[in-house]
Amino acid sequence: MARSSVPARLKKHQRRSRGQGRAGQGTTGPSEERDEEARRSRTQAKPSQAKPTQTNPTTQPQPRRLPTDKQPQLAEAPSAASEDVAVFVCPAGATTTARAASAPDAASEDAQAAPAWAWDDLARSLAWRVLSSDFASRMSQFAHGISAVDLSDPSLLQSAPLWLLGRQYDHESGADAYRQHFETLLWFTYRGDFEQLTPYTYTSDAGWGCMLRSAQMMLGHALQRRLLGPDWRLPVLNSEPLPAAYTAMLRWFVDSPSPECIYSLHNMVKLGMKYDMLPGEWYGPTTAAQVMRDLVNTHRRERGGALTMYVPQEGVVYSDDVHKLCVSHLEDGGGEAAGQQAKTATSSETSPAFFDPLLHPPAEGDPTKEWATALLILMPLRLGLDQLNEAYIPALQKIFEFPQTLGIIGGKKGHSVYYVGTHENRLHLLDPHQVQPTPELNASFPTATHVRTVHSVRPLMMNIETIDPSMALGFLCENRQQYSDFCDRVRRLQEETGMCPFSVADRRPDYDVMDEMCLSDASAGHESAAEASDDEDYVLI
Repeated sequence: MARSSVPARLKKHQRRSRGQGRAGQGTTGPSEERDEEARRSRTQAKPSQAKPTQTNPTTQPQPRRLPTDKQPQLAEAPSAASEDVAVFVCPAGATTTARAASAPDAASEDAQAAPAWAWDDLARSLAWRVLSSDFASRMSQFAHGISAVDLSDPSLLQSAPLWLLGRQYDHESGADAYRQHFETLLWFTYRGDFEQLTPYTYTSDAGWGCMLRSAQMMLGHALQRRLLGPDWRLPVLNSEPLPAAYTAMLRWFVDSPSPECIYSLHNMVKLGMKYDMLPGEWYGPTTAAQVMRDLVNTHRRERGGALTMYVPQEGVVYSDDVHKLCVSHLEDGGGEAAGQQAKTATSSETSPAFFDPLLHPPAEGDPTKEWATALLILMPLRLGLDQLNEAYIPALQKIFEFPQTLGIIGGKKGHSVYYVGTHENRLHLLDPHQVQPTPELNASFPTATHVRTVHSVRPLMMNIETIDPSMALGFLCENRQQYSDFCDRVRRLQEETGMCPFSVADRRPDYDVMDEMCLSDASAGHESAAEASDDEDYVLI
């Protein structure tokens, strides 16, 4: 009996399980029927909570919104009479500024017809993009060893002076003077939503244009010093009108295919194809310098630009090329072309047997004749293989004391920056790795919003020992006297440090003449050897 009771209990359990399964499929027992009737009675007694269906086709659908705790909160909405600026506060409390792009005036019909939530969402999305770009920029800076300079630290200028593009700042001059100078420097960053780089579809240079932006910053400072003077400082916005030269200079750098935007990314990329560089590819210091040279010299030749540019090769500045370039109004077609013509003329008028340096002095030109234009020297260098040769560090820091210095284009692999100063073992810099909106070329250009985007208020620094060995050094000589002073400083720097990264020579060597002289010496040696062998054939006994 004990054996038969176990299967009976199992069969009973299986029947109950099958009964529950059938109840779920519609077969119910008495208790299930009572529960079902109670549920139906409660459903009939409870009023319906369903919302009526929207049948009006003209009703605007409500946009999707982020949760309240994740949305950037609108702190100040722009009015119809205010400029196109909106200030936003993120959840962490940081503030940022966003441009209300393409927002129509309050008096227009489109603005009156557009619902309020449309412009509210547009402003929020723009603010969110700015916040995201700023966050990504700071994360990239952290990854590359870039940190902010704490100007509120009273001991910052106590230990050693700070040099910023030829100006010294110490505890006497104070951090405020340094801050004002730094905030005057032009800061060109990634831009978004500009016109396509025809025939390609790029509308932003984010991720690949940092070297070109660094070159723009150096050129912008050279133009600023040339057109506005070295002592000009950016005034407080809306306190006084901006100089016309400053406004024209900002227009030159707007990313647009317009002919007046001579230094736009569109023109730089177009010339980059001449050097086998396509949009989206990383530029090196040498290619960026060559592209900038072509633009500057074209601007000078066709529109009377304020500068002439010279890109030395192999780290040597030749004075004969420099003087011919600055006196001839670019009639020779560029510094390298002028040097090549001088080399050809010299080789055609001389011979190895009668070459005399006294008969062919360096092409210094008339010492009383002034230059017709200022000169921008941008010198690409590589000071090491995989890392910077530390022997060059003292000389690199001394270069920031030159009154002619324009700083250094460099950085790290894939992360180009513009070095503008030095303090102790660190370099101060401007970082272009932040995406900002492209301004519109209209009657109100430049708006206060755009002016804020081309001047940084956050000095950054990097350890000089960690920078990439590939770089480009810039110098501005506005006349012959400044160039002579520059040459003297380079020679003294070589004497003091013994490792100056570049040199200055009076003239370009004539390699054709040198080759002919070497061949002449070789042939003369063969003839003397042949005569000696002939003499050895006859032996006197």
